[in-house]
Amino acid sequence: CQQSKKDAVASIMVGGTKLASTTVAVAAELSCAYVSTMAELAKGDVVNVASTWGHSYIFANEHRWISFSGLLL
Repeated sequence: CQQSKKDAVASIMVGGTKLASTTVAVAAELSCAYVSTMAELAKGDVVNVASTWGHSYIFANEHRWISFSGLLL
């Protein structure tokens, strides 16, 4: 989620490569966003979620959790 009335951008990354992004705009009082992607990975690839805009304000509390999950096929 983003902090009240502030922007947030989060991206799914493999190494330094951005695969998918989501944006939450300033107009929302407190909003959450979701992003998903599919990727073929090689042994040793590192997958993470990162704030990819310098002024992202990400928020979490006991009701709104920041989470990341993956599935191997």
